[in-house]
Amino acid sequence: MDPKELEKLLADAAAKAAAETARAVVEAQTKAAEELQRKADEEAQLQAKIKAAVSAVQTVDTGAEKLLAEVEKRLNDQAESHKSALEGLESALREKAAELEAIQKSRMQFSEPRNSDGATYAEKEAAVFISKITKKPIEETKYAKSLVQKYASGGTAGAAGSGGGAGGAVRLPGQTWELEVSTNMENEIRRQLVVAGTIRQIAMPQPFMKLPINPDAGADATWVANSDFGAAASSGTARTHALKDIEISSAKLATKEYIAFEEEEDGLIALVPIIRDAITRRMAKTLDKSMLLGNDVGATTYAAGINGLAYYDGSATASPTVAVGGKLTFAKFLDARRALGVWGLEPSELIMFVSQAAYYDLLDDSTFQSTDKVSESRNTLITGQVGLITQTPVVVTAQMTGLAANDALAVLVNPRNFVVGNHRAMRIDTDDEVVNQRRVIVASMRIAMARLTSNEGSGVVAIRYV
Repeated sequence: MDPKELEKLLADAAAKAAAETARAVVEAQTKAAEELQRKADEEAQLQAKIKAAVSAVQTVDTGAEKLLAEVEKRLNDQAESHKSALEGLESALREKAAELEAIQKSRMQFSEPRNSDGATYAEKEAAVFISKITKKPIEETKYAKSLVQKYASGGTAGAAGSGGGAGGAVRLPGQTWELEVSTNMENEIRRQLVVAGTIRQIAMPQPFMKLPINPDAGADATWVANSDFGAAASSGTARTHALKDIEISSAKLATKEYIAFEEEEDGLIALVPIIRDAITRRMAKTLDKSMLLGNDVGATTYAAGINGLAYYDGSATASPTVAVGGKLTFAKFLDARRALGVWGLEPSELIMFVSQAAYYDLLDDSTFQSTDKVSESRNTLITGQVGLITQTPVVVTAQMTGLAANDALAVLVNPRNFVVGNHRAMRIDTDDEVVNQRRVIVASMRIAMARLTSNEGSGVVAIRYV
Protein backbone atom coordinates (compact mmCIF):
# COMPACT_ATOMS: atom_id res chain seq x y z
CA MET A 1 0.00 0.00 0.00
CA ASP A 2 1.19 3.49 -0.90
CA PRO A 3 2.45 5.47 2.17
CA LYS A 4 0.19 8.38 1.32
CA GLU A 5 -2.82 6.09 1.21
CA LEU A 6 -1.81 4.56 4.57
CA GLU A 7 -1.44 8.02 6.07
CA LYS A 8 -4.86 9.01 4.76
CA LEU A 9 -6.39 5.81 6.13
CA LEU A 10 -4.97 6.47 9.58
CA ALA A 11 -6.17 10.08 9.55
CA ASP A 12 -9.70 8.99 8.56
CA ALA A 13 -9.76 6.40 11.37
CA ALA A 14 -8.60 8.97 13.92
CA ALA A 15 -11.20 11.47 12.79
CA LYS A 16 -13.92 8.82 12.98
CA ALA A 17 -12.89 7.80 16.49
CA ALA A 18 -12.85 11.42 17.64
CA ALA A 19 -16.29 11.98 16.20
CA GLU A 20 -17.68 8.90 17.91
CA THR A 21 -16.11 9.92 21.24
CA ALA A 22 -17.55 13.41 20.97
CA ARG A 23 -20.94 12.00 20.11
CA ALA A 24 -20.84 9.64 23.11
CA VAL A 25 -19.89 12.50 25.44
CA VAL A 26 -22.69 14.64 24.11
CA GLU A 27 -25.18 11.79 24.48
CA ALA A 28 -24.08 11.16 28.07
CA GLN A 29 -24.32 14.81 28.97
CA THR A 30 -27.73 15.02 27.34
CA LYS A 31 -28.92 11.94 29.18
CA ALA A 32 -27.65 13.30 32.52
CA ALA A 33 -29.33 16.62 31.91
CA GLU A 34 -32.59 14.87 31.06
CA GLU A 35 -32.35 12.77 34.23
CA LEU A 36 -31.77 15.87 36.34
CA GLN A 37 -34.66 17.61 34.67
CA ARG A 38 -36.89 14.57 35.26
CA LYS A 39 -35.99 14.50 38.96
CA ALA A 40 -36.57 18.25 39.21
CA ASP A 41 -40.02 17.86 37.58
CA GLU A 42 -40.91 15.02 39.96
CA GLU A 43 -39.78 17.09 42.94
CA ALA A 44 -41.80 20.04 41.73
CA GLN A 45 -44.87 17.88 41.31
CA LEU A 46 -44.37 16.44 44.79
CA GLN A 47 -44.03 19.89 46.29
CA ALA A 48 -47.12 21.02 44.45
CA LYS A 49 -49.10 18.09 45.86
CA ILE A 50 -47.82 18.81 49.36
CA LYS A 51 -48.79 22.48 49.06
CA ALA A 52 -52.20 21.51 47.76
CA ALA A 53 -52.73 19.09 50.65
CA VAL A 54 -51.57 21.62 53.20
CA SER A 55 -53.79 24.32 51.74
CA ALA A 56 -56.76 21.94 51.91
CA VAL A 57 -56.30 21.55 55.65
CA GLN A 58 -57.74 24.43 57.63
CA THR A 59 -55.43 24.02 60.65
CA VAL A 60 -52.33 25.91 61.56
CA ASP A 61 -49.18 23.79 62.12
CA THR A 62 -47.08 24.67 65.12
CA GLY A 63 -43.26 24.47 65.15
CA ALA A 64 -43.43 21.17 67.08
CA GLU A 65 -45.79 19.63 64.52
CA LYS A 66 -43.50 20.62 61.67
CA LEU A 67 -40.51 19.14 63.48
CA LEU A 68 -42.40 15.88 64.11
CA ALA A 69 -43.42 15.65 60.47
CA GLU A 70 -39.81 16.18 59.35
CA VAL A 71 -38.59 13.45 61.70
CA GLU A 72 -41.20 10.98 60.45
CA LYS A 73 -40.33 11.77 56.83
CA ARG A 74 -36.62 11.20 57.39
CA LEU A 75 -37.25 7.92 59.24
CA ASN A 76 -39.47 6.67 56.42
CA ASP A 77 -36.86 7.64 53.83
CA GLN A 78 -34.16 5.82 55.81
CA ALA A 79 -36.29 2.69 56.15
CA GLU A 80 -36.97 2.66 52.40
CA SER A 81 -33.26 3.13 51.71
CA HIS A 82 -32.31 0.17 53.91
CA LYS A 83 -35.03 -1.99 52.39
CA SER A 84 -33.87 -1.27 48.86
CA ALA A 85 -30.23 -1.94 49.82
CA LEU A 86 -31.08 -5.41 51.18
CA GLU A 87 -33.48 -6.45 48.42
CA GLY A 88 -30.69 -7.74 46.22
CA LEU A 89 -29.00 -9.61 49.08
CA GLU A 90 -31.93 -11.58 50.49
CA SER A 91 -31.49 -14.60 48.25
CA ALA A 92 -27.71 -14.63 48.77
CA LEU A 93 -28.12 -14.44 52.57
CA ARG A 94 -30.56 -17.36 52.51
CA GLU A 95 -28.13 -19.43 50.44
CA LYS A 96 -25.15 -18.67 52.69
CA ALA A 97 -26.99 -18.82 56.05
CA ALA A 98 -25.48 -22.14 57.13
CA GLU A 99 -21.99 -21.10 56.05
CA LEU A 100 -22.22 -17.75 57.85
CA GLU A 101 -23.40 -19.48 61.04
CA ALA A 102 -20.48 -21.91 60.90
CA ILE A 103 -18.01 -19.05 60.44
CA GLN A 104 -19.49 -17.20 63.41
CA LYS A 105 -19.20 -20.27 65.66
CA SER A 106 -15.65 -21.06 64.58
CA ARG A 107 -14.20 -17.66 65.40
CA MET A 108 -11.42 -17.95 67.97
CA GLN A 109 -11.82 -16.00 71.20
CA PHE A 110 -8.61 -14.26 72.25
CA SER A 111 -10.04 -12.29 75.16
CA GLU A 112 -10.16 -13.63 78.70
CA PRO A 113 -13.62 -15.06 79.52
CA ARG A 114 -15.76 -12.88 81.75
CA ASN A 115 -18.15 -13.86 84.49
CA SER A 116 -21.73 -12.75 84.81
CA ASP A 117 -20.63 -9.55 86.54
CA GLY A 118 -18.61 -8.50 83.49
CA ALA A 119 -15.09 -8.33 84.94
CA THR A 120 -12.38 -10.85 84.07
CA TYR A 121 -10.52 -12.74 86.78
CA ALA A 122 -7.33 -10.76 86.11
CA GLU A 123 -9.26 -7.54 86.73
CA LYS A 124 -10.76 -8.92 89.94
CA GLU A 125 -7.35 -10.04 91.15
CA ALA A 126 -5.83 -6.61 90.44
CA ALA A 127 -8.74 -4.92 92.23
CA VAL A 128 -8.34 -7.12 95.32
CA PHE A 129 -4.56 -6.65 95.53
CA ILE A 130 -4.81 -2.88 95.03
CA SER A 131 -7.51 -2.76 97.72
CA LYS A 132 -5.27 -4.69 100.11
CA ILE A 133 -2.19 -2.60 99.37
CA THR A 134 -3.93 0.77 99.58
CA LYS A 135 -6.08 -0.38 102.55
CA LYS A 136 -9.25 0.88 100.90
CA PRO A 137 -12.53 -0.92 100.21
CA ILE A 138 -12.53 -2.35 96.70
CA GLU A 139 -15.28 -0.03 95.46
CA GLU A 140 -13.36 3.06 96.62
CA THR A 141 -10.17 2.37 94.67
CA LYS A 142 -9.46 4.23 91.47
CA TYR A 143 -9.04 0.97 89.59
CA ALA A 144 -12.45 -0.36 90.66
CA LYS A 145 -14.10 2.88 89.60
CA SER A 146 -12.51 2.52 86.18
CA LEU A 147 -14.04 -0.97 85.95
CA VAL A 148 -17.46 0.52 86.66
CA GLN A 149 -17.02 2.99 83.82
CA LYS A 150 -15.74 0.23 81.54
CA TYR A 151 -18.62 -2.22 82.00
CA ALA A 152 -21.57 -0.17 83.22
CA SER A 153 -22.76 0.87 79.72
CA GLY A 154 -25.33 3.25 81.10
CA GLY A 155 -26.14 1.21 84.24
CA THR A 156 -25.19 1.84 87.81
CA ALA A 157 -22.69 -0.27 89.75
CA GLY A 158 -24.15 -2.86 92.09
CA ALA A 159 -23.59 -2.30 95.77
CA ALA A 160 -21.19 -4.51 97.67
CA GLY A 161 -22.65 -7.99 97.74
CA SER A 162 -25.87 -6.90 95.96
CA GLY A 163 -25.26 -8.51 92.57
CA GLY A 164 -25.07 -6.85 89.18
CA GLY A 165 -26.34 -3.33 88.62
CA ALA A 166 -28.82 -2.18 86.03
CA GLY A 167 -27.81 -2.05 82.42
CA GLY A 168 -25.09 -4.70 82.79
CA ALA A 169 -23.09 -2.76 85.37
CA VAL A 170 -20.06 -4.38 86.95
CA ARG A 171 -20.59 -5.79 90.42
CA LEU A 172 -18.19 -4.94 93.26
CA PRO A 173 -19.01 -7.53 95.92
CA GLY A 174 -15.80 -7.15 97.96
CA GLN A 175 -15.81 -10.34 100.00
CA THR A 176 -16.85 -12.47 97.02
CA TRP A 177 -13.91 -11.26 94.93
CA GLU A 178 -11.49 -11.72 97.83
CA LEU A 179 -12.66 -15.30 98.31
CA GLU A 180 -12.36 -16.02 94.59
CA VAL A 181 -8.82 -14.63 94.43
CA SER A 182 -7.77 -16.49 97.58
CA THR A 183 -9.18 -19.78 96.26
CA ASN A 184 -7.58 -19.32 92.86
CA MET A 185 -4.16 -18.59 94.37
CA GLU A 186 -4.42 -21.69 96.57
CA ASN A 187 -5.40 -23.79 93.54
CA GLU A 188 -2.43 -22.34 91.63
CA ILE A 189 -0.14 -23.41 94.47
CA ARG A 190 -1.60 -26.92 94.40
CA ARG A 191 -1.13 -27.16 90.62
CA GLN A 192 2.57 -26.59 91.17
CA LEU A 193 2.83 -29.18 93.94
CA VAL A 194 4.25 -32.62 93.25
CA VAL A 195 3.82 -34.40 96.60
CA ALA A 196 0.56 -32.95 97.95
CA GLY A 197 -1.51 -34.09 94.97
CA THR A 198 -0.69 -37.74 95.64
CA ILE A 199 -1.79 -37.84 99.31
CA ARG A 200 -5.35 -37.94 100.63
CA GLN A 201 -6.51 -34.57 101.96
CA ILE A 202 -9.05 -33.71 104.65
CA ALA A 203 -10.56 -30.48 105.96
CA MET A 204 -9.57 -29.38 109.46
CA PRO A 205 -12.18 -27.25 111.24
CA GLN A 206 -9.72 -26.77 114.10
CA PRO A 207 -5.93 -26.32 114.19
CA PHE A 208 -5.60 -29.49 116.29
CA MET A 209 -7.54 -32.67 115.60
CA LYS A 210 -7.63 -36.29 116.65
CA LEU A 211 -8.29 -38.77 113.87
CA PRO A 212 -9.73 -42.17 114.83
CA ILE A 213 -8.07 -45.09 113.08
CA ASN A 214 -8.98 -48.77 112.94
CA PRO A 215 -5.81 -50.86 113.28
CA ASP A 216 -5.52 -54.59 112.67
CA ALA A 217 -7.05 -56.76 115.42
CA GLY A 218 -3.98 -58.94 115.50
CA ALA A 219 -4.46 -62.69 115.03
CA ASP A 220 -6.86 -64.26 112.52
CA ALA A 221 -10.32 -65.64 113.19
CA THR A 222 -10.65 -69.19 114.54
CA TRP A 223 -11.66 -72.35 112.68
CA VAL A 224 -14.25 -74.20 114.75
CA ALA A 225 -14.23 -77.99 114.80
CA ASN A 226 -17.50 -79.91 114.52
CA SER A 227 -16.99 -81.33 117.99
CA ASP A 228 -17.07 -77.79 119.46
CA PHE A 229 -20.55 -76.93 118.19
CA GLY A 230 -22.75 -75.75 121.05
CA ALA A 231 -19.77 -75.11 123.33
CA ALA A 232 -17.92 -71.92 124.22
CA ALA A 233 -15.27 -72.70 121.63
CA SER A 234 -17.96 -72.53 118.92
CA SER A 235 -17.73 -68.68 118.88
CA GLY A 236 -14.00 -68.64 118.26
CA THR A 237 -11.14 -67.21 120.28
CA ALA A 238 -11.80 -63.82 121.88
CA ARG A 239 -9.74 -60.97 120.46
CA THR A 240 -9.21 -57.52 121.98
CA HIS A 241 -9.93 -54.81 119.44
CA ALA A 242 -9.77 -51.11 120.36
CA LEU A 243 -9.98 -48.06 118.13
CA LYS A 244 -6.99 -45.75 118.27
CA ASP A 245 -6.46 -42.16 117.29
CA ILE A 246 -3.64 -39.96 116.09
CA GLU A 247 -3.11 -36.26 116.68
CA ILE A 248 -2.71 -33.97 113.74
CA SER A 249 -1.83 -30.29 114.12
CA SER A 250 -1.67 -27.62 111.45
CA ALA A 251 1.35 -25.39 110.93
CA LYS A 252 1.43 -21.91 109.44
CA LEU A 253 3.25 -21.21 106.18
CA ALA A 254 3.72 -17.54 105.30
CA THR A 255 5.60 -15.22 102.94
CA LYS A 256 5.69 -11.45 102.50
CA GLU A 257 6.39 -8.72 99.96
CA TYR A 258 7.11 -5.01 100.42
CA ILE A 259 5.69 -2.09 98.42
CA ALA A 260 7.05 1.43 98.87
CA PHE A 261 4.65 4.26 99.72
CA GLU A 262 5.83 6.07 96.58
CA GLU A 263 4.08 3.54 94.34
CA GLU A 264 0.93 5.08 92.90
CA GLU A 265 -2.23 3.07 92.33
CA ASP A 266 -1.75 3.15 88.57
CA GLY A 267 1.72 1.67 88.97
CA LEU A 268 0.43 -1.12 91.18
CA ILE A 269 -1.60 -2.58 88.30
CA ALA A 270 1.63 -3.68 86.59
CA LEU A 271 3.11 -5.02 89.84
CA VAL A 272 0.14 -7.21 90.84
CA PRO A 273 0.92 -10.16 88.49
CA ILE A 274 4.58 -10.10 89.57
CA ILE A 275 3.69 -10.10 93.28
CA ARG A 276 1.08 -12.80 92.82
CA ASP A 277 3.43 -15.13 90.89
CA ALA A 278 6.22 -14.62 93.43
CA ILE A 279 3.94 -15.47 96.36
CA THR A 280 2.45 -18.61 94.80
CA ARG A 281 5.84 -19.86 93.57
CA ARG A 282 7.51 -19.48 96.98
CA MET A 283 4.62 -21.08 98.84
CA ALA A 284 4.47 -24.03 96.40
CA LYS A 285 8.21 -24.72 96.49
CA THR A 286 8.40 -24.54 100.28
CA LEU A 287 5.31 -26.69 100.81
CA ASP A 288 6.49 -29.33 98.36
CA LYS A 289 9.95 -29.57 99.88
CA SER A 290 8.52 -29.71 103.40
CA MET A 291 6.15 -32.57 102.51
CA LEU A 292 9.08 -34.48 101.06
CA LEU A 293 12.07 -33.63 103.28
CA GLY A 294 10.66 -31.67 106.22
CA ASN A 295 12.84 -32.22 109.35
CA ASP A 296 14.59 -35.16 107.70
CA VAL A 297 18.10 -35.65 109.05
CA GLY A 298 20.10 -35.55 105.86
CA ALA A 299 23.49 -33.99 105.26
CA THR A 300 21.68 -30.75 106.08
CA THR A 301 18.38 -30.90 108.00
CA TYR A 302 15.58 -28.98 106.31
CA ALA A 303 13.59 -27.41 109.17
CA ALA A 304 9.85 -27.23 108.52
CA GLY A 305 6.56 -26.95 110.39
CA ILE A 306 5.54 -30.43 109.20
CA ASN A 307 7.42 -33.71 108.98
CA GLY A 308 8.15 -34.86 105.45
CA LEU A 309 7.91 -38.34 103.97
CA ALA A 310 11.63 -39.02 104.31
CA TYR A 311 11.40 -38.19 108.03
CA TYR A 312 9.12 -41.18 108.58
CA ASP A 313 11.55 -43.70 107.07
CA GLY A 314 11.56 -45.99 110.09
CA SER A 315 13.64 -48.76 108.50
CA ALA A 316 16.86 -46.81 108.07
CA THR A 317 19.04 -49.87 108.57
CA ALA A 318 17.08 -51.86 105.95
CA SER A 319 16.72 -49.00 103.44
CA PRO A 320 18.84 -49.30 100.30
CA THR A 321 21.69 -46.88 99.73
CA VAL A 322 23.67 -45.54 96.80
CA ALA A 323 27.32 -44.55 96.96
CA VAL A 324 27.99 -40.84 96.51
CA GLY A 325 28.46 -40.35 92.79
CA GLY A 326 26.71 -43.69 92.07
CA LYS A 327 23.49 -44.29 90.11
CA LEU A 328 19.95 -45.24 91.07
CA THR A 329 19.03 -48.57 89.44
CA PHE A 330 16.07 -50.91 89.16
CA ALA A 331 17.69 -53.20 91.73
CA LYS A 332 17.62 -50.37 94.29
CA PHE A 333 13.93 -49.88 93.59
CA LEU A 334 13.28 -53.57 94.34
CA ASP A 335 15.28 -53.28 97.54
CA ALA A 336 13.11 -50.31 98.57
CA ARG A 337 9.94 -52.30 97.88
CA ARG A 338 11.28 -55.15 99.97
CA ALA A 339 12.00 -52.73 102.83
CA LEU A 340 8.37 -51.48 102.69
CA GLY A 341 7.11 -54.90 103.74
CA VAL A 342 3.36 -55.35 103.31
CA TRP A 343 3.02 -51.72 102.24
CA GLY A 344 5.01 -52.52 99.10
CA LEU A 345 3.16 -55.63 97.90
CA GLU A 346 1.00 -53.78 95.34
CA PRO A 347 3.29 -51.77 93.01
CA SER A 348 0.44 -49.74 91.48
CA GLU A 349 -0.33 -48.27 94.95
CA LEU A 350 3.20 -46.92 95.33
CA ILE A 351 4.78 -43.68 94.10
CA MET A 352 8.51 -43.05 93.85
CA PHE A 353 9.74 -39.46 94.06
CA VAL A 354 13.22 -39.03 92.57
CA SER A 355 15.69 -36.18 92.28
CA GLN A 356 16.77 -34.86 88.90
CA ALA A 357 20.06 -36.72 89.16
CA ALA A 358 18.24 -39.98 89.95
CA TYR A 359 15.86 -39.42 87.03
CA TYR A 360 18.74 -39.22 84.56
CA ASP A 361 20.19 -42.36 86.17
CA LEU A 362 16.94 -44.21 85.46
CA LEU A 363 16.98 -43.15 81.82
CA ASP A 364 20.06 -45.34 81.42
CA ASP A 365 18.19 -48.32 82.92
CA SER A 366 16.35 -50.46 80.35
CA THR A 367 13.72 -51.48 82.95
CA PHE A 368 12.51 -47.89 83.38
CA GLN A 369 9.61 -46.97 81.09
CA SER A 370 9.52 -43.26 80.31
CA THR A 371 6.17 -41.64 79.48
CA ASP A 372 6.79 -41.87 75.73
CA LYS A 373 6.91 -45.68 76.07
CA VAL A 374 3.79 -46.03 78.25
CA SER A 375 0.43 -46.62 76.59
CA GLU A 376 -2.47 -44.26 77.31
CA SER A 377 -4.33 -46.97 79.23
CA ARG A 378 -1.48 -47.20 81.74
CA ASN A 379 -0.51 -43.54 81.84
CA THR A 380 -1.68 -41.34 84.72
CA LEU A 381 -2.08 -37.65 85.40
CA ILE A 382 0.24 -37.19 88.39
CA THR A 383 2.04 -33.84 88.32
CA GLY A 384 5.71 -34.40 87.54
CA GLN A 385 5.36 -38.04 86.46
CA VAL A 386 8.08 -39.07 84.02
CA GLY A 387 7.51 -42.81 83.72
CA LEU A 388 6.86 -46.19 85.35
CA ILE A 389 8.82 -48.96 87.03
CA THR A 390 6.74 -52.16 87.22
CA GLN A 391 3.48 -50.16 87.33
CA THR A 392 4.83 -47.77 89.98
CA PRO A 393 4.68 -44.11 88.87
CA VAL A 394 8.01 -42.29 88.96
CA VAL A 395 7.70 -38.58 89.76
CA VAL A 396 10.63 -36.19 89.43
CA THR A 397 10.95 -33.24 91.82
CA ALA A 398 13.33 -30.31 91.93
CA GLN A 399 13.27 -30.21 95.75
CA MET A 400 15.71 -33.09 96.34
CA THR A 401 19.00 -31.45 95.45
CA GLY A 402 21.41 -32.98 98.00
CA LEU A 403 24.30 -35.07 96.65
CA ALA A 404 26.20 -35.63 99.90
CA ALA A 405 26.18 -38.62 102.22
CA ASN A 406 22.84 -39.23 103.98
CA ASP A 407 20.94 -37.03 101.48
CA ALA A 408 17.87 -38.69 99.94
CA LEU A 409 17.87 -39.16 96.16
CA ALA A 410 14.58 -41.13 96.02
CA VAL A 411 11.57 -41.71 98.28
CA LEU A 412 9.25 -44.70 97.73
CA VAL A 413 5.91 -44.27 99.51
CA ASN A 414 2.48 -45.82 99.83
CA PRO A 415 0.26 -42.70 100.07
CA ARG A 416 -2.54 -44.61 101.83
CA ASN A 417 -0.63 -44.34 105.11
CA PHE A 418 -0.47 -40.53 105.06
CA VAL A 419 -2.95 -37.69 105.25
CA VAL A 420 -2.78 -33.93 104.58
CA GLY A 421 -5.04 -31.61 106.56
CA ASN A 422 -6.17 -28.19 105.29
CA HIS A 423 -7.09 -25.89 108.16
CA ARG A 424 -7.08 -22.45 106.53
CA ALA A 425 -6.92 -21.46 102.90
CA MET A 426 -4.72 -18.72 101.50
CA ARG A 427 -5.11 -15.41 103.33
CA ILE A 428 -3.65 -12.05 102.33
CA ASP A 429 -3.08 -9.26 104.88
CA THR A 430 -1.39 -5.86 104.59
CA ASP A 431 -0.08 -3.25 106.97
CA ASP A 432 1.95 -0.03 106.89
CA GLU A 433 5.50 0.37 108.16
CA VAL A 434 5.61 4.11 108.66
CA VAL A 435 9.24 4.19 109.80
CA ASN A 436 10.40 2.37 106.67
CA GLN A 437 7.83 4.14 104.46
CA ARG A 438 6.51 0.94 102.92
CA ARG A 439 3.60 -1.47 102.99
CA VAL A 440 3.98 -5.17 103.73
CA ILE A 441 1.87 -7.86 102.04
CA VAL A 442 1.66 -11.14 103.97
CA ALA A 443 0.23 -14.33 102.45
CA SER A 444 -0.33 -17.27 104.79
CA MET A 445 -2.08 -20.63 105.07
CA ARG A 446 -2.30 -23.41 107.65
CA ILE A 447 -1.70 -27.03 106.67
CA ALA A 448 -0.86 -30.32 108.38
CA MET A 449 0.58 -33.69 107.40
CA ALA A 450 0.77 -36.90 109.42
CA ARG A 451 1.33 -40.64 109.22
CA LEU A 452 -1.74 -42.70 110.04
CA THR A 453 -0.18 -45.81 111.54
CA SER A 454 3.14 -47.50 112.14
CA ASN A 455 1.64 -51.01 111.98
CA GLU A 456 3.64 -53.17 109.60
CA GLY A 457 6.08 -50.28 109.07
CA SER A 458 5.78 -46.64 108.10
CA GLY A 459 4.81 -47.11 104.47
CA VAL A 460 7.79 -45.11 103.20
CA VAL A 461 11.44 -45.80 102.40
CA ALA A 462 14.11 -43.25 101.49
CA ILE A 463 17.05 -44.24 99.30
CA ARG A 464 20.06 -42.24 100.45
CA TYR A 465 23.63 -41.55 99.46
CA VAL A 466 26.37 -43.06 101.60
